[in-house]
Amino acid sequence: MVNLESDGTPPSEWEKLYHSVLLESDVSKVPQKMFDAETAMFRRKLELSYGVGVESNNVYAEVAAINAALSRLAVLRRDL
Repeated sequence: MVNLESDGTPPSEWEKLYHSVLLESDVSKVPQKMFDAETAMFRRKLELSYGVGVESNNVYAEVAAINAALSRLAVLRRDL
């Protein structure tokens, strides 16, 4: 997964929510956190497609990072 934080920018909302899923130890809270993270990821992909809050040099990296995170969440959901 592309680490978007390596450029010194703070993590975006979808990144924060994604990491909260990965760090959640209470299994009963994971489904809602996954839903929140996925919603934020799809919202961000929509923003990127419309050019909202976009720096052109980071678009492809962010989309790739979102896609990788969505794939990991799908695997996590399957294993719940």
